[in-house]
Amino acid sequence: MTASCASRKCAAPSPCTPSLLAEPLRFEQLLASVGSVIPPALLEAGYPQLDIVSGGFPAETEQLELEVIRGTNLRGVFVPAELDDAPIVVHLLESLGSVTYGTKGLLGYPCLWSLRENGFSSLMVDYRGIGASDGQRSPRNMHADAAAMYAEALRRTNGDETRIAVRALSLGTLAAAALCKDHATITRMESLARRPAGVIMIAPVRAETVAGNWLGKYHGRIVKLFASLTNMRRPVKVNQVAVMAGLKAPLLVYSPEKDYALPPEEMTMLKASCAQAGGEWHSSPYNHSGHVLTSHDVIPAEIKFLRNLFGLEASGDLAEDGATKATRIWMRLLDQRQLRRYPAEALAALWHLAEDESPQQLLQLRRETKCDDLVSGIRTSTILRAHGVPVRTVGDSAQYFCLEQKTWVDCE
Repeated sequence: MTASCASRKCAAPSPCTPSLLAEPLRFEQLLASVGSVIPPALLEAGYPQLDIVSGGFPAETEQLELEVIRGTNLRGVFVPAELDDAPIVVHLLESLGSVTYGTKGLLGYPCLWSLRENGFSSLMVDYRGIGASDGQRSPRNMHADAAAMYAEALRRTNGDETRIAVRALSLGTLAAAALCKDHATITRMESLARRPAGVIMIAPVRAETVAGNWLGKYHGRIVKLFASLTNMRRPVKVNQVAVMAGLKAPLLVYSPEKDYALPPEEMTMLKASCAQAGGEWHSSPYNHSGHVLTSHDVIPAEIKFLRNLFGLEASGDLAEDGATKATRIWMRLLDQRQLRRYPAEALAALWHLAEDESPQQLLQLRRETKCDDLVSGIRTSTILRAHGVPVRTVGDSAQYFCLEQKTWVDCE
C-alpha cells in the first residue's frame, strides 16, 4: 500500500463537508416529508395590476380592495346590475384563475357580462397572492379570503343573505363548502354559519384527495401513492361530501362526466350528497381544465337556477308585448314568484300603470288609493315592500312606516 493510498484510507471526513456516503434517506422519512407539505393546489395566476378598461369590464364596474389582515388587501371588482338591489353572485375562483384576466380571451370571465345582462350583480376578487392581491399565496388562506368576499356582499345587501348566491369553480368549491359548513370560525370574523340563498358548484373537488389526484395526473402514480400513504394535509379543512349533503340552500352542481380530480367513486359520493340536499346535477363532456374554462361563462341551467332562486324566472314571460325597459326594471322589484299566482287581469293592470308612472309616483299613488281600486288581486303591502318601505304584518292586515307621520299606517 502506498503512502497516498494509506492517507486516503485513514483520512476522516470533514465535519463541515457533507459525506457522499451518508445514510440514504429512509422510506419513512420520505413519506413524512411528503405528508408534511401543504399541496401546491393554489397555483400562481394573474397580472400584478387590475385594469378595468383593458380588462373589458362593464363601464359601471367598481374596483374593490378588501382588507383581510392589517396591511394585506384583496383586490377585485364589483359589477353592478341595473337595479341597485339586484341579487349578488359571489365568485370563488379556481386555481390558475384571476379576475385580472378580465372578461375577454381564453382566460377571461364573460360570465360577469352574462350575469349582469340577466339582472345579477357580481363580486369577483382574487385570493391572497393571486393577481393584484397582496399577501402570501396559500390554499390555507382561501377560507378567510372567501369569508372577506362574502362579508363585502353582506355589506352591500345590508346583511340580507337571501340576496346572495355563491358560484365556485374547482378548488374554489372547497372555499364555498368551508363558508357553508355549520361551525365556520374565520379569523377576525365572528363564528357563524354562512347561509347564502343558493350555491353553484362547478367541477367540485374533495379536500382529502384533490392534491393526490392532481399529483397523480401531473407527476405519476408513485408520487400519488406517497401522498395517499401519508394522508397529505388538506388544502382547505372541510369535508365536501358532508357539507354538500347537509346544505340547506338550493344547490346546482355542474361537473365533467369524467374528471381526474374527482374519480368515479368520489363522484358517486358527491352525487349522493347532491341528491340528499335536493340539488340538481349537470354534466359536460369536457375534461377538468376544459370544463372550468368553458364555465368562465354561465350555462343556461345556471341562469334558470338563479332566476328561480331570486324570483326572476317569470319577469320576461309576465311582460306585456311592447312593455318598456323601465317597466321591466320596475317589475323586477316585485316578487315574481308571488306575481305568478295573480290573475292575468291583475297583472295586465299593473303593467299598464307601471308604464306611465315612475316607481316614486306609483308608490305615492298606492299610498293615496285603495289597492282594489287600481289593481285587483295585488296587495298594497307588496308594492310598498318592493320599494323598500318598511312593512309589518299586524294580525290579518299590514302596515307600512310613513316617514312624514313617523308612525305605522294601515296599508289596506
